[in-house]
Amino acid sequence: MMTMSDDTGPDYIPPTFPNPPASPATPNSPAVPAFPAAPAYPSYGSQPPAPAPDYFGSVLPSGGNAASGDLLTSGHIERTRRNVPAIVLSLVAVLAVIGAGVFYVDHKKVSSAGHPEHWAPANSIAFFKADLDPANGDKAAALKFEQTFPDAPKVTDPANLKDVLLGEEFAKNTGQSDKTVDYAADIKPWLGSSAAVAVFADAQQHTQSIGIFQVTDAAKAKASLAKLVTTQSDGSISGYAVEGDYAILGDSQEIVDAAVTSARNSDIDTNATYAADVATLKGAQLVTGWADLSAVSKLAAKAESLSGQSPGMLLPLGRLNAFASIKGRAVFGLRIEPTTAVFEGRLLGADLTSFTNGSAGSMLGELPGGSVGGIAISGLSDALKKELAALEKSPLTAAAVKAQMASIGAQYGIKLPDDALNMLGNEFAAGLDAVPSAGGDPTSIKITAITAPTDPTTGLVTAKLLAGLSSQTGFPLTATAKGSQIVFTNDSGASGTLADSANFKAAMAGMPAKVLFAGYVNVGAIVDAQQGGVPPDTKHIDSVGTYEGIDGADLVFGARLTLR
Repeated sequence: MMTMSDDTGPDYIPPTFPNPPASPATPNSPAVPAFPAAPAYPSYGSQPPAPAPDYFGSVLPSGGNAASGDLLTSGHIERTRRNVPAIVLSLVAVLAVIGAGVFYVDHKKVSSAGHPEHWAPANSIAFFKADLDPANGDKAAALKFEQTFPDAPKVTDPANLKDVLLGEEFAKNTGQSDKTVDYAADIKPWLGSSAAVAVFADAQQHTQSIGIFQVTDAAKAKASLAKLVTTQSDGSISGYAVEGDYAILGDSQEIVDAAVTSARNSDIDTNATYAADVATLKGAQLVTGWADLSAVSKLAAKAESLSGQSPGMLLPLGRLNAFASIKGRAVFGLRIEPTTAVFEGRLLGADLTSFTNGSAGSMLGELPGGSVGGIAISGLSDALKKELAALEKSPLTAAAVKAQMASIGAQYGIKLPDDALNMLGNEFAAGLDAVPSAGGDPTSIKITAITAPTDPTTGLVTAKLLAGLSSQTGFPLTATAKGSQIVFTNDSGASGTLADSANFKAAMAGMPAKVLFAGYVNVGAIVDAQQGGVPPDTKHIDSVGTYEGIDGADLVFGARLTLR
C-alpha cells in the first residue's frame, strides 16, 4: 500500500484516487487507450480541455526546493513550462546514445535490473523501456565498444560507463533549463538501470502517460525528488510515487495514483497480446517498444471529434498523424551484438493483401560484388501503374499526361507507359559499382541496374532502345539479357555478386524470404576512398543494411550497422 505524504503547506494538494482504468486487454478483445506521452484528451460533457502537454517533459521533475516527507510516498512535482526539464532531456538523450549503439551487450546476457513492466497498467497501449546499464559481466566489453569511437565520452573504468554518459548529457542540457540539476548529487545516488514510459487509458478512457524509473535507494530517491520540487506561479503540478524499487512519475498525482492502483491489480505483463508481440523479437533487447496502433487510431479519431483538432495536432513525437490510419500493433527492439547494432521490428495484424511480390533481397544481392551501395524494390511496376491510374483519372492532368506519353512514344517507336512498365517489371535493383573519383569526372561513375520484365523479349527491345539513346548523353549504357532479367550498366569490368560479399552478408543478415525493399551501403569503402575530412568515428563503421519484408502474416523491418 502506498503511504501518503505528510507534506503540508499552502501549496499542498492532497492526491485523489480515481477509479482504476478499464479491464486488461486480451488477444480477442484489445484495450482502447493512447500513444507515447500523449496528452490528456478533453473529457466528455462540459469539462474544459486539458492544456497542451510538454511531451515526455511531464514525467520527471525539473528542480527546486521543497520539504521532504515519508520515504515510500507519493508527492507532487511542479512542472517547468518555460523549458523542457533537464532531467528529461538528459535521459532521453542517453536513450538516443544507447540507440546509436554506444553500449555493447552480449546477445546471451541482459541486465538483471528489474522489470518496469510491473508498474505499467495492463491496459497500456504503448510501452517503451530501456536498460541504462549493461549487465556487470558485460561492462568491460561495453567499455571496449565505446572506446572504438574517438568522439564518444572518455571512460576509464567500465563500472562508470553509465555515469560518465549520463553525467555528460546532464552537463550539456542543464544550460537549456532554468533549473540546475547536478547528476552526481541529485540523480546518481538513486537512479537504477532501467527506465520506461507507459501510456494507458484512465477511468474516463482518456490517455495518460507515466515514466517508470528503477531506484537503487528509495530514501535517496525521495529526498532527491523532494529537493527538485518547486512551486510555479501558474500552479501546475506533476506527481510521483516511490514504490519499492521504482519511482513512477506523471502529469499529475491523480494520474500516478491511477496507474499505480491499476498496475497493482494487473500489469502489462499479464496482457497476453503484449507478451506475445514482444516474444517475436530475437535475442536480448537493450531497448524495446510496443504500441497498439489500432487503439491509437481510435483515440486519435475520438480526440479529433472532441477537440476539433486533427490527429496530427494531438499525437506526440512530431505530429504522427500517419498513425491515425494504421491498423494492427507495432513492436520493435534494439540489440547490440559484438560488432553489430541491430534494430528490428514488426507490424502485426495489418492488411498485407496488396503485397504480392517479394524478391528485393535476392535482387539486391545480384548487383556486382564490388558495389558500394544499392537499393532493390519489389512491386515497382504495380506501384507506378497505380500512380498513373490516379493521374489519368484527374480532370486536371489526364489529358496532358496521355498526350505527353503518346508524343514521346511516337518519337521513339515505343508504347508508353506499357513498354516502360513491362521493362521495369516488379523486381528492380540499382547500385553504385564504385566510389566516383574525387575530380568529379562523370565517366568515373559506374552503375548497374537490373530489372525483371513481365515479357522479357519485349522488355529487351525497349531496353536496347533506351541504351542507344543514352549514348547521346555522354553517359552510355549497355543493356543485355541475363536469363529473364535485363542488366543495364556502364561498368564493363563489373564481376561477382554482392550476395557473395562478407560485408553484404553481415549487414543484410536476418532478412525474411519475402522482401519488399532492401538497401545497402558499404560505408567503409566510401570512407577509405576519401582524401581526408572524414569524421573519425565513421572510420570504424563497416556497412549499413536495411530491409522491409513479410514474415508469415506480419510486416517486418530491420536495420543493421556493422563495425570493422
